[in-house]
Amino acid sequence: MEIGAPHGSIRSLKDFGVHLGTVILGILIALGLEQWLESHHRSKMAAEAEAGFRGEMQFAIEQVKSVTDKIPGTRSDIQAQIAKLSAPAAQGAPDEPIKYPLLAYQLVPSASWDTAIATQVLGTLPYNTVRKYEVVYAELKVFVDAERDGAGYWYDLHKYGVSLAALTTDQRRALIEQLRRYDAFENFLEGLGQDTLKNCEAALK
Repeated sequence: MEIGAPHGSIRSLKDFGVHLGTVILGILIALGLEQWLESHHRSKMAAEAEAGFRGEMQFAIEQVKSVTDKIPGTRSDIQAQIAKLSAPAAQGAPDEPIKYPLLAYQLVPSASWDTAIATQVLGTLPYNTVRKYEVVYAELKVFVDAERDGAGYWYDLHKYGVSLAALTTDQRRALIEQLRRYDAFENFLEGLGQDTLKNCEAALK
């Protein structure tokens, strides 16, 4: 800010005081306006960030539900396949394909949260608000990481091929163990998903 010389000459201490007061008032007004604009900008960014969090929470709920809703059917299919593998192989029976369980896998976005961290917008939000979303995003990451582990278990199942009749007794036993492992994982994922859904829904209240 430039401070220009007063118009006319300062003829008294009073004139100097008036001029000095005018300059100081102008500086205070300018600083106050700048701070107001900065505060308004940060408040707008905070509101946009929280709107982004809520949008991602809504989408995450849909994604997690789409996975957990399929788990009971998947576990039922696993038990049916274990029962077939456990039955003695009948001589001359027609070959059947191995029915592997379906894989349900959904990604959960976190772009709004990652952007808020990168731009330091989180500092404009109340601590309790930040903590609430931080916990939920952390749990969503755990859920997605668990899905990724489950995808590995699912691919491991397929090394036994597609023909039920072609399996040896040892292979049948090994596949049963793998299916039980996958069933236990699905049970764990369902519980984790239910907890994740509760936290997501609570964050939106």
